[in-house]
Amino acid sequence: MKLMNLKKLAVLGMLVAMSISTSVANAANEVDIPQGKNHFGGECVTVNKICPHADKIVKKYRYNNNVLQYRRWNETKGCWVDPDWIDV
Repeated sequence: MKLMNLKKLAVLGMLVAMSISTSVANAANEVDIPQGKNHFGGECVTVNKICPHADKIVKKYRYNNNVLQYRRWNETKGCWVDPDWIDV
């Protein structure tokens, strides 16, 4: 009698484990990835097309002791390209 109950409990445990593993696997497959747009805000014509994106570099100007200077700023990454200001 105990052996029969033990077998039933083992079968029930296996069924529960299988149902949990299939529900977890299905939940992992339901990720919605937006197609056609990348995180830079640009848009590709087709999904399988490679869309290169270059950093946008701008020059910032200032006067320091009556000397015009510039420095390049990377607007994509939000950091300076040049370590120091350059005299014009």
